[in-house]
Amino acid sequence: GAQETWQGSNNKQETLHGVALQQLEMLEAETWFMRQAMNEGGTVQKRRQGIFGFTCGGAHLYQAVEACLAAGYPKDAKARERFDKITEIYQWRIPLETKMIEDAMAQAPKLAPVLYNQDVKFLGHMLESLGKARRDGLFEPTEEQRLLLEDVEGRLIAHVLQMKKLKVYEPDRLAKWASGPETRQFYLDVVGDAAHALNGLRIQEKLREKAAEASTP
Repeated sequence: GAQETWQGSNNKQETLHGVALQQLEMLEAETWFMRQAMNEGGTVQKRRQGIFGFTCGGAHLYQAVEACLAAGYPKDAKARERFDKITEIYQWRIPLETKMIEDAMAQAPKLAPVLYNQDVKFLGHMLESLGKARRDGLFEPTEEQRLLLEDVEGRLIAHVLQMKKLKVYEPDRLAKWASGPETRQFYLDVVGDAAHALNGLRIQEKLREKAAEASTP
C-alpha cells in the first residue's frame, strides 16, 4: 500500500491523513455556495466560481476524496458524514446543469456539438464518480436516486447518439479538429469526455449485475 508519510516540498513532512483532509476541506469550501442554495431552495449561476472553475466541474477532486475515503483517509470520525453531504450536493447539480445546457441550446442551436459534449462531460463524470462511491460502499442510492441515475444514463446515451448523428465522432473530423489550433481543445474534450462516459456506463452496468446476483436466491 501507499506510504502514510513522505517528504514533501521545502522538507515538509506530508501525511495521507493531512492531504486527504485538505482535499475534503477544499471540496466543501468550493461547493459551499451550492450547499447554501440547496438548503434555501434556491439556484446558482455558472460563472466559473467555486467548483465550476475546477477541471471537469470538480469531478476529479470528488473522485480523489472518494478514493482516499475508500482507503480509510482522512482518519476523521465525521469524514463519511461530510462526504455524504457533498454527494447530495453533487446530485442536486443534475437538474441545475442539464437545464443550463437546454437553455443554451435554445439560444444557440448552432453550438449543439459543443453543448451536447458539455452534457456528456458532466453526466459521464457523474456516473463514474457516484459509481465508484457506490462500488466502494460510500454511497447507496435510494429508489428515487437510483431512478434519477437511470435517467442520467438515458440522457447521456441520447446525447451521444445526437453527436453521432452530427458526425462529431467521424475519424476525419476528429483528425481535422486535432490538428487545428483553434479546435484542438474541442477534440481533446470529445475524446476525453467519451472515455469517462464509457467508464461511467460500464461501472453502472457492473453495479446492476452485482445487485442482480445478490438478489438471486
